Amino acid sequence: MKAQELYKKLDTDFEIEKLKDDWDGIDLGDFICPPFLGKWMGLVLNNSQEIERIYTAVFPSDKVINEILDLGEKNVLLFTHHPMIWDSNLPGSPFTNISQELLVKMKDKNISLYNLHVPLDKNGEYSTTVSLARALDISQEEEFCEYFGVKCGIVGKTSFKTIGELAKKVENVMGYQINVFNYGTPKIKDQKVGLVAGGRK
Repeated sequence: MKAQELYKKLDTDFEIEKLKDDWDGIDLGDFICPPFLGKWMGLVLNNSQEIERIYTAVFPSDKVINEILDLGEKNVLLFTHHPMIWDSNLPGSPFTNISQELLVKMKDKNISLYNLHVPLDKNGEYSTTVSLARALDISQEEEFCEYFGVKCGIVGKTSFKTIGELAKKVENVMGYQINVFNYGTPKIKDQKVGLVAGGRK
């Protein structure tokens, strides 16, 4: 597929012209696609004329990029939820940039990077919160939690009656043990829960 046609479709489908974000800490030098600056969503690295394969990830981490490079493929789009790498061990901001070495390799192998952060957090068919609610069998009743001018949280109904029961469901869905900070009764009042996807590990 022609790369520009794909980017245009993604831009249109996710209505990025109507949304705002902020990634002014990003620094990819001359590799960055100029329209990304100030808009902070959409095409980050424009390294391909054609797209033959698409990979998705939450962050463009060294591990993710190196795995794609190791496959030896060209004309690839890496579609991520964040345009920067997350490292909670860093002092200050946990976000860091893709290294110069990997930027060079991505350009050489025609690996482009496309990013949607707020458009995927915004409640909707593909949103992080709505997708998690669906996986947890929580039926959406209303929205809350405004973020960059959009709602990214939902209030919904669960079949579970206690925090412990719901926590076990979350662990089964997510595939790892979670921490529960129980500040009140273990019972879920009226089986209603508020949900906002995201956070830090």
